Amino acid sequence: MKNKAIVYHDNLKKYDFGRGHPFRSERFSKYMKLLGKKEILKDPSIDQVKQDPAEDQDILLVHDLEYLEKVKRLAETKYRLTQDTPLSLDIIEGARYIVGGGLQVGVLCWPNG
Repeated sequence: MKNKAIVYHDNLKKYDFGRGHPFRSERFSKYMKLLGKKEILKDPSIDQVKQDPAEDQDILLVHDLEYLEKVKRLAETKYRLTQDTPLSLDIIEGARYIVGGGLQVGVLCWPNG
């Protein structure tokens, strides 16, 4: 493993709260395009890691089961968690990739921790 990595998966784009909201999917693809334009993705000292989604047991480290089940249920009906937090199965999948990426970065940075 090299000492630098970019963790990314196209499913991050599913984390999109809709027009006018700051959490839009294009920020992920724009970020990758910028890295490509700056030729950072060609740097041989940087690993490109395709991230995995977080599993329920990962999420349950910080949220209780009741909350997780509530979010899943609301997402199935495309209901809002709060006024500015829409839910859908795509948003949940995108969120799992965001959390999974954070976990993978932690393992990459602190493999023995």
